[in-house]
Formats: sequence, structure tokens, C-alpha cells
Amino acid sequence: MTPTATFGIDDDINVVYVTNMDAEVTLVLTSSEGERVELDPQDAEAGVRMLNGLDWESYGEPWPVGQWTVEILVDGRPAQTLTITVEGEATGDVDTGPLSDVYTAAGDGVKPEELTATDVFTTDDDLNIVVTVSRAAEVTAVFTLPGDLSGEDGPVSLAAGESRVFGLDWESYGEPWPAGAGTVEVLVGGEVVETLTFTIGAPGGGAPGGGAPVGESAVSVYTAAGDEVESDLLTATTVFASDDDLNVVITAAGAVQVSAVFVTPTGERVDFDPEDVAAGHWQVYGLDWESFGQAWPAGKWLVEVYVNGALYETLAFRVEGLGWEPALSRLPPPGAPAALTPAPAPRTARTAWRRGGTPG
Repeated sequence: MTPTATFGIDDDINVVYVTNMDAEVTLVLTSSEGERVELDPQDAEAGVRMLNGLDWESYGEPWPVGQWTVEILVDGRPAQTLTITVEGEATGDVDTGPLSDVYTAAGDGVKPEELTATDVFTTDDDLNIVVTVSRAAEVTAVFTLPGDLSGEDGPVSLAAGESRVFGLDWESYGEPWPAGAGTVEVLVGGEVVETLTFTIGAPGGGAPGGGAPVGESAVSVYTAAGDEVESDLLTATTVFASDDDLNVVITAAGAVQVSAVFVTPTGERVDFDPEDVAAGHWQVYGLDWESFGQAWPAGKWLVEVYVNGALYETLAFRVEGLGWEPALSRLPPPGAPAALTPAPAPRTARTAWRRGGTPG
């Protein structure tokens, strides 16, 4: 067994560790696509080399390419986070699937290079998805929008390696798209092989974060860290530690009703009730780490801000790092990797409410 942080798409992924105390150790691996797999806990003795990991043959398909994280929990508490990379081509006879690339994009063009990759659209954007196939295939894209609105583009026959833009044209629809969360399914031969999510937000005439009009009112929005209830005692940031409180600060220029929804890297949503905010006042919504009782999932989070019942802005931020790290070392002993275990069931974060007030 060779120490490495880079793996092929059909390699077994192993983690070797040594603790400086007797402890129960759990590994949680998060793929580049956000899938979390929690392995069965192991009882580790101080100073004894231990091995755990993912068995590719048991998984049955290539690992997702890109950057992964490996969280090491000691007695249920975060101890260390490793970063690994999965790259390259399969070394065996492996079917990598019908798609080699797929992403959502905004723009009026019909070629991929004429569009801008994004998963956040305005209500007057064309809604596009760019699909590249790894082998000849018949492809259809099915969009589902807020308000039970749907549309599809295709089927279209593509040659191996060909890229094509599928989409819904805003001008043809004739009115703004409804704001909120949407999905697009990619079907190959009539079967769904990929589902992407996206958000439709404020009209293009209003700059997100700059107080786009909502009726006669406007708000400014930013994410912030800190354990306080006053907005001026929080620190504006888009990067949080895994034991920070996660806050969003909303300041109103006019009287509005606001609410917020936090979205974890795995797609779990935590909703806050609407609050009335007077002109010149602020509202802080936050997730309290102490109430949650464990480290936040690392990766890209979103917070959706709603004004007067409509999605106003979607902010992105990251959670990374650890607040508690016992001594832990890694050595490369031989051994057999554990089989893949199912991902744990989602757990809803408990929220601590932050009340609004007048800025100091």
C-alpha cells in the first residue's frame, strides 16, 4: 500500500491512522459531488495503526472526479480533515457513464462558449444546461421551475464527445420566470442520468447585494460570523470555521417582511419564519453551532433571502477548518479496506433565533 493523496477513479480509497489514546474513530468521506459516506466506527487502541476506507469493487462504478474530503471523528468529535483528489482515467474496463460533463449556464447564446456557467439565474435570464456526452446518445433536458412550471428541450441525438446547449428561452415565455428553486433532469435514452438544481432570483435590472428594488423597498444582505445578537458585533465573512455560528444580516431601507433559508452542502434546507423589519432596522438569522452539537458539514453552503415572500438574493459561503484537533498521525500499514457503507440519514440543524433591532 502506497501513501498518496491522489487516487484513480477505480482505486480503493484507504485511510491509515494512529491515535495517541484509546478511542472510537469514525471516517466520513465527502465526494466532489457532495455525497457523504460514513464508515462504521472502529475501536482504536493508542499507538496501533488502523485502516478503514472505501472499496471500489463494492461501489460498482467510477468514483466522481475532483476534490474529496475525509473527516476523522474521534469519540464523535472532529479531529482532523484530509483532502484527497480523484483524477485520471479508469485503469480497468469501466463504464464511466453517458455524460462526460454537464452544468447549468446563463446567456442568450446557442454555443457553450457563449454562455456563463452559473446555478443562480435572474427572472429574465434564459435557462440553459450544457451537456457533453461520452458516447453517442439521445438526450433530453426537462426543467421544473417554481409554481409547478415545467418545460423540456429534446430529444436530440448527439455523437460521442459532442456538446450541446439545452434550454428554455425567456423571450418565448413572455414574462419573468417565477423566483425560487428549480431542477433540470438530463435524460439519456429516456432514462434520468443526472439532476442539477438552480435558483431563480431578482430581476436583471437589480444588482444582488446592492439593494435591488422590491416594491418601494430595498435591503442589503451579507453573511457574518459571531456569537452575538447585534449585527454590528458580528464579523462579515464568506468563510466560516466548522464551529462558528452561521449568520446572515439583512438591513432594510424601507419597511419589508424578510425570511431566510440555509442550504447545507448536501442540500438539506433549514427555514426561518418571516419577520417584519422597519425602515433602517436589521434582522439577523443564524444557525447556532452549540445547539447543533457537532461540526458543520464542510463545503459550499447557500443562504436564500426572501423579501415580501419572493426570493431576493442567494448568497454562497464556505465552511472549512476545525475548532478542535487532538493529536493524530497517519502511517501506511497493510490491510484490507472496508466495504462501502450507506450514507447517513440527513440531520436537521436546530436553530437559535436572532432578533432584529436598530443598528448602533
